[in-house]
Amino acid sequence: MAKLLTILISVCCLIGGMAFYRLPSGWVEPSFHLALTETLGPIQVIIPQAQVRWGGWRHPLGIKVRDVVLKKEEKSLRLEIPSLLLSVKIIPLLWGKAEIGQCIFESAKLYSENKILGEVSGKAKRRSQRGLLQVVFRKVDGTALIYFMQAKDLPLNASLPFEGTLMLEGSHKTGLSKINLEGRTEGGKLSIPEIYPQPVSIDKAEFSLIGSGQTLSLKRLSVWRGAASLNVQGHLHSSISWKNLYEKGGKIHVALEGKGGAIPVDDLHLLWPHGLSPKPRLWVVHQLSRGTANHVSTQIQGLISFDPGGKINRFEVPHIQGNIDASGVTVDYFGKLPPVVDVKGNCHFTRQQFIIDAVGIANGIFLKTAKIVIDGLDLKDQTI
Repeated sequence: MAKLLTILISVCCLIGGMAFYRLPSGWVEPSFHLALTETLGPIQVIIPQAQVRWGGWRHPLGIKVRDVVLKKEEKSLRLEIPSLLLSVKIIPLLWGKAEIGQCIFESAKLYSENKILGEVSGKAKRRSQRGLLQVVFRKVDGTALIYFMQAKDLPLNASLPFEGTLMLEGSHKTGLSKINLEGRTEGGKLSIPEIYPQPVSIDKAEFSLIGSGQTLSLKRLSVWRGAASLNVQGHLHSSISWKNLYEKGGKIHVALEGKGGAIPVDDLHLLWPHGLSPKPRLWVVHQLSRGTANHVSTQIQGLISFDPGGKINRFEVPHIQGNIDASGVTVDYFGKLPPVVDVKGNCHFTRQQFIIDAVGIANGIFLKTAKIVIDGLDLKDQTI
C-alpha cells in the first residue's frame, strides 16, 4: 500500500507541475525521524502537516513541512522550524521507499525549556550512510548553551550572543568525522561552571575550530576586554571517537598556547581559569594588585574528563609554564611586612615554582633587585 501510494503521489507531482498536494498524516514523519536518529541519536520528531510538490527532475518529489518540532527530552532541547523543504531520492522512491536526500530550513528557533537560545538556518544532505550538515546561527547564546550542556541553571547576569557557521560531517556508525566551526560575538558575559564560574565580561571575541578524525584544532581564539587582549591556539585530542566520548564519557588531551597584553592585574582573578595551576593562581590573585600585565604567555598541557552526556567532570593540568611581564604592581608579600609598590619585573611560573624578579619600593626604600621563589607548588605544603 505504501509503495502504491508513493508511486501515485509521484505521478501526481509530475502531472501537476508546481501544484501542492497534502500528504496523508504520518507519511513523511517516519522517514524523517529515521534520517535524524541515525545522525543525532534518539530524538522526538513532530510534524503536524506536510505537502508534496514537484521538485525538479533531479529530485522529482519535494516535500514542504510546516511547524516541525524536534526534541531531545533528556536535555529539554527543542528546535522549532516554521518551514522545512525536503527532497526525496528518485531511485528508492521507485521501490516505494521515501529516502530523504536533503533538507533546507530557515528562521528556526532553538529553545531550552522556555528560553530561546538563538536562531539558526541550514542545509542537510545525506549520501549513502554519510551525512553533511551546514548551519548558520544568529544570536545564539553561548553561555546558555554551555550551561545547557552542563545541566545547570543559567546565571541571570550571564549572556553571550554570537553568530557564525558550523559544518558537520559523519555517520551514525562512526560519529563525527569532520567539523568546522567559526563564530564571533560583539560582547556579553561568559560563564563556564568548572572554568569560569563567575561571569566574565567580554567586549569582542572571534574563534575558529577545525576537526578531523579524533583531533580538534583551535586555529584561533581572540578575546578583547577593554584595552586587554588574549589570543589562544592549540588542539584537543580524544583517544576514542567523539561519539563514544559523548555517549560513554572519557578524557580529552588539551595542548594550548596563549598570549595576551595590557591586562589589568586586578582582572587576573577573572581571566585566569580555575584549575590552571591553582596554587600560583591563588597567590597571584590574593597577593598582587593594581598595575598591568603588559605581556602574558603560557603553554598548557591538560586533561578534561567528561561524564556520559558531555558533562565536564574534572579539569587537570599536569604541565603548565608561562611568563608575566608587569609594571605598576603592588605586592602584598607576606604577613605584616610592608607591601612593595610600583613593582616592575618578570614572573615565571610552572606547576612546581613561581619566580618573581622585580624592582620596586617597600616602605619608602627603593629595591634595586628583588627575587622571590615559591617552590613545591605541586605539594601540599610549600616553602618560600
